[in-house]
Amino acid sequence: RSGYPTQRSGYPTQRSGYPTQRGGSATQRNGYYTQRSGYTVTQRQERHERNERHGHERHGHLGHSSHRSYSCIMQSTRLRSPRLASSGSQVSLGFSSTVPANNSGKDVILCVGDSLTAGKKGFRSYPSQLQRLLDEDGLQMKVHSSGVWGHTSQDVLKRLPSALQSAFTEGGRLAFVLILVGTNDLLHSHPHQLDYQIPNIINNIRAICETAANAAFFPHVGVLTLPPLASRNPARLRLNQQIRHFMAGYAAQKGLSERFLVDLESLNPSLAQDGVHFNDEGYMEFARRTRAAILPIIQAEAASKSRLVSKSWLGSWIESLGG
Repeated sequence: RSGYPTQRSGYPTQRSGYPTQRGGSATQRNGYYTQRSGYTVTQRQERHERNERHGHERHGHLGHSSHRSYSCIMQSTRLRSPRLASSGSQVSLGFSSTVPANNSGKDVILCVGDSLTAGKKGFRSYPSQLQRLLDEDGLQMKVHSSGVWGHTSQDVLKRLPSALQSAFTEGGRLAFVLILVGTNDLLHSHPHQLDYQIPNIINNIRAICETAANAAFFPHVGVLTLPPLASRNPARLRLNQQIRHFMAGYAAQKGLSERFLVDLESLNPSLAQDGVHFNDEGYMEFARRTRAAILPIIQAEAASKSRLVSKSWLGSWIESLGG
């Protein structure tokens, strides 16, 4: 017990010596060794001189190696940062008209709409049925479906730019845009508000048509009237009448593309399983009527291209005779 305080009094002396060791360790780290880099001071100096010589050999003057390192950092930053990447690469805020490198060579038909375009589980949608008919005709065309359940005409208008961009990734010329909207607008509206809702639907369809017609490749635009609808059939008939009236004036407008109507009003209501969505036979009728509307346009384009090729060949032949 008598010696215990002596040991305790000596303990702070040992503790006070510990910072001295730590200080020496710090001196050793700063002056002689760097744990993070793993290089001694001499090795770091040798590496720095080697980089200087390398930069001199490549660029003809010293100090450029540090600039080269900074350039590499900025390059990696541009790849990671969307803001910087926009200045170093081509970025489109609208619709891209550039055909991808994996171009399939097939013209694209974009079908936009709601669940009547998307189809019901267990049944083949009308875009897939249309693809089947075009394949049987031997036409090199790709049908791209962009139908979303529950979407109204306003929803389709909002997502149309992304739908167009998705169609461009198919790798061919966007030839047609087919529009089938309005069913959910009627189903989601109160019966007393239907008379006010129909003009809004027409305005949305007009905006969709204008946006689609002015997209890249100036595609032909077709609007499909609404097929039989059990719970809102009188309002559907009024809406279809307004669509026909609108399309009559819209189709007469001069432009680089055709505007046409696909009438589904007279479909057999018994083909609708739940009063809204159709079975395979019903969606096949969608596809048949759509095919009948677009085939004359396809044939007219083919004939026009054939005449252009003939004129070009004839002009070349006349020039060869004159030479």
